Amino acid sequence: MKIKGQYYTSSILVDEFINEGLLFSFFSMIFFFLGTISVKEKKEKLNVFENSTFFYKIYSHKIQLLVLFISFLLSIYILGGISNAFYSNIERGDWNIMLVDLGENVRKSIMVGSSLIFPLFMLYASIGLVIKAKYRFIFLLIAFVSSWIFFFEFSRGSGLIFLTLLFADFWIYKKIKTKKYLLLIFVSLYFSRVGITQRANYPNGVGSFISALISVDTLSDFFESFYKNNTDYSKKDAQKSLFYSLDALPAFTLKAYDRTVVKQNIYKEVWALLYNINPLPSFLLKPAEIGTGLSELQGVTYGITTPALAQIFFVFNFYGVAFIYLIGVVFSRFELMLINQNKFISVLIYLFLILSIVISSHSDFRAMMKILWYLLFFIFSIKLFIKLK
Repeated sequence: MKIKGQYYTSSILVDEFINEGLLFSFFSMIFFFLGTISVKEKKEKLNVFENSTFFYKIYSHKIQLLVLFISFLLSIYILGGISNAFYSNIERGDWNIMLVDLGENVRKSIMVGSSLIFPLFMLYASIGLVIKAKYRFIFLLIAFVSSWIFFFEFSRGSGLIFLTLLFADFWIYKKIKTKKYLLLIFVSLYFSRVGITQRANYPNGVGSFISALISVDTLSDFFESFYKNNTDYSKKDAQKSLFYSLDALPAFTLKAYDRTVVKQNIYKEVWALLYNINPLPSFLLKPAEIGTGLSELQGVTYGITTPALAQIFFVFNFYGVAFIYLIGVVFSRFELMLINQNKFISVLIYLFLILSIVISSHSDFRAMMKILWYLLFFIFSIKLFIKLK
């Protein structure tokens, strides 16, 4: 397939299903939008979150120190101690080797929880910095420590904290600050690109990542990538991978192909899709299989995730746009929760909704909906906290 004069290659792209992927995506956007506008805004009773004292309580000095303490302990546990956290000989992705054996279920629970806790702590620190709360140095430490898990394995998500800061600033002040936002995006791209391009040149570790960040070679390579016609295809591929991260079309076409080779039972597939919405961790309640796994279809040992849209298309074909309409309704219901909210809650809700959409581009429907379950859990916990106080 040729795009803008260059051949777009993917090992899992099935050319004959490209049109289905593009059409289904187009109609999904329309029906998602229709779902969001179909919910009428109701005059609700005074929301418990309007109580502004909650906002000031969670940014008290004691809570700041508690968040920093938890993020530090959790990071050190997951990364196998301070020494291993900064410079490690363990291969990328071998988390189980680093974790102290507290039992299989406890270990998995911690890993599942950390995937949500660290971004939440980043949001907490970002809002603290944006509103210029007291003890800003502590917020900087929280932001730094919460990013360790991304820095450690040179993740492309290493620049997440800067995007969270941008999002919090915009949502609180409702004003586009062009220079500031461009700088944050630029720095975020640099962190992400270092994660992708330098993971093969440095051992795992937070210290290794920092070394790569301040390396003269890394900096010059980053700036050159913007204005030079680079003939190093390995660097080109690394640069493109920043933008291909959200490309779900190849996986979609492979899943569409799966529809043609698998004998489907529509009732079984619909049940599996709905069953997988349950909020319980996978190690407690194993998710149901929906068709053939993409790794199995390709005959490879590494994992290939199935995007949410691809799963919905596999189950319903083009009738799946009706399902997308219902998802739009659910998102709109969450958006109504923004009425009478304080700053922290309003940013939290919007961030989770956006995160859910982003995750759906490369992960399955279960992963997408799990973010909404997390959001419900936090809203319920905060309501309970306020009532108890």
